[in-house]
Amino acid sequence: MKKITSGILILIIGTALFTISCKKHKDDVVPASNTSDPIAAMYTSQQNSKQRFTVNPIRDTVLTGINGTKLYIGGNTLCTSSGQPVTGDVTIELKELTHFSDMVLNNAPTVSNGKLLKSGGSFYVAANQNGTPLTLAAHANYFIEVAAPYGTSDSMKVFTGKDSSGVIAWTPVETDTVNTNIEIPDTTANKSPYDSAAYFTYYNTSWAIRNDAYTYMVKCTSFGWINADYFIEMNYSDLCEQTVICDPSLNLDIAQTSVYYLLPATNSCASLYATSVGFIFKGGIPNKESIKIVALANKDGKCYISVMDHFVNCDDTKTVVLYFTEIQESDIPAALEKINI
Repeated sequence: MKKITSGILILIIGTALFTISCKKHKDDVVPASNTSDPIAAMYTSQQNSKQRFTVNPIRDTVLTGINGTKLYIGGNTLCTSSGQPVTGDVTIELKELTHFSDMVLNNAPTVSNGKLLKSGGSFYVAANQNGTPLTLAAHANYFIEVAAPYGTSDSMKVFTGKDSSGVIAWTPVETDTVNTNIEIPDTTANKSPYDSAAYFTYYNTSWAIRNDAYTYMVKCTSFGWINADYFIEMNYSDLCEQTVICDPSLNLDIAQTSVYYLLPATNSCASLYATSVGFIFKGGIPNKESIKIVALANKDGKCYISVMDHFVNCDDTKTVVLYFTEIQESDIPAALEKINI
């Protein structure tokens, strides 16, 4: 292993250097059916598995997820797709991706436009009434409150995501500057219990994010996948061209194998693309960093998992070999809990 030359560096940057998996580029892979690929079925199942709350849409409501995420949804801010106000109970859906296991299980690397993100948490929020999707009223917003126990950064931005060929892809949105004087729900003792005006911003309907010492508040203008992240500033000349081999003796199907690397220092998750030769996989990984490598594979309807710790050293030419253990699909979530920090 050696430091990347300038020519290779340009090539890597141009081809989304951070996004990796033990499979071909997503544009070259036909998504496997759930009946033949239990790993693909698991991703779909995990993405579809959400916390659900029943609320009265005419009241201001605060909801708390199992990982501590809070949703603030104002009264009369929900409407039908045709713009009609909603009455009667509605269902709010929430999904929290705050741990490494969540990112892997949902096939949601913290990568945008080929660049690695430091994650403050990813979330899915939606509303429906009797299964019919709802939207926000004109000029209405809702808010996500995210805990940041290790402190916050003014660099944090908002990203939205969509499921593309089974992978959640993140796109930055135009965001108000952190710490601007955006209106947020007021939970102080002097208000009762929230300031409803905060949910309607007639002169400023853009996304926004605001932080205090240990909390982010994200103002959202639409439902779907939301990500509070920021691009990691790094010296790309210090990236390593890491080579990883998935145990050749298993003769795995590249299109049904995924490999992720996890960077605990920044709560980041990325994946390496497969080469066209055998089971060799390469990608740019930050030098002098301790990472975890996690791989999931399917072969003949059976699931396999590999988890290993690895210290990245550009001067080390040794190839990393991943060895797999057969595992039941239902046992994968519990096994991945061990990778969380």
